[in-house]
Amino acid sequence: MSLSSCPEKRHHLSFSGKFGDSWKWNVAAGYGRTNNHSQIVNHLISANWKAAQDAVVGPNNSIICRINSTNPADVAITSNPSYAGFGASAGCVPVNVFGPNSISSAAAAYVMGTQTFDFHTGQTFADASLSGEPFSTWAGPVAVSSGIEFRRESLVGNSDPISNRSTLAFPSGGFNYGNPKPINGHYNVKEGYIEAAVPLLESHGTDAIALNGAARLTDYSTSGTVTTWKVGGTVKPIDGVMLRVTRSRDIRAPNINELFLSTQTFVEGVTDYGNGNASVQAVRLVQGNPTLKPERADTFTAGVTLQPAVVPGLRIAVDYYNIKVGGDRFADRAANPELLLWSGRVQQGCQLLQLCEP
Repeated sequence: MSLSSCPEKRHHLSFSGKFGDSWKWNVAAGYGRTNNHSQIVNHLISANWKAAQDAVVGPNNSIICRINSTNPADVAITSNPSYAGFGASAGCVPVNVFGPNSISSAAAAYVMGTQTFDFHTGQTFADASLSGEPFSTWAGPVAVSSGIEFRRESLVGNSDPISNRSTLAFPSGGFNYGNPKPINGHYNVKEGYIEAAVPLLESHGTDAIALNGAARLTDYSTSGTVTTWKVGGTVKPIDGVMLRVTRSRDIRAPNINELFLSTQTFVEGVTDYGNGNASVQAVRLVQGNPTLKPERADTFTAGVTLQPAVVPGLRIAVDYYNIKVGGDRFADRAANPELLLWSGRVQQGCQLLQLCEP
């Protein structure tokens, strides 16, 4: 059974004002933090489970765990680091795996535990913006907006001792799955931007034809500087009809978890394409990658918006999108190595799945 809680707190301070005929300014700063506690109760402890299953005959013909035996032959087995029960907790209770209700409450308490992970995410930010209408064209005022921003994102967490236990038999952690590890990561972002809307033709009191554009320079402490931009236009040939077109360069930067998430273990079913498409159980390790860079996309959008006057409040929009994505995050494909096989990257997929011949 899984339990979680996420209390949150935020502090925000801002000031704004006006000057001249159309200019507005704003400055703001703030801090937010989310505390997360998650746990899985009655979670199988791998080494304890293996040790409890490995029972031998002890003194007075009693059934004991092999790791509790003083027989030199048993000690030689259980002291070997490759033994599946190596590192099991003290107080081993043998389990009987045959028949209903065969596992005693003492044995269940020994082989089950509670996995916990406590972490908090934090964000500190500050920004300033300025907007106004510096001049007018023959069709109306030109509107501009600009600003600068700063953000710092952090992620800090700790987990239980069993999740951090590593043996030859269970190198990823002591529980059957999950096993989150301690984490401490952060990054900062500095940005500057400018936007403008320029009317070219006025008709019926509105902008019949207008251009708009924007540019943003962003510097990530983990991956460097990127530039994004947008150029677009609108045309209103008649009342209630607007045609739109936009061309842009966009990015999607990795979030704090994708960069710094600690290693976690999951057991799931996968298809073994090298063995007649058999369904097999596989252990999947998931973790962040601090070397990730932003994805980028070149986007073209065209659309039409209809607002017929005969039906007040009705608005219909139809859009066409053409998006070309580059620099996709390898972390997603590494977390799902089947995708590598499907996309033709067979060697990488085989290495990650560890199912193919070398």
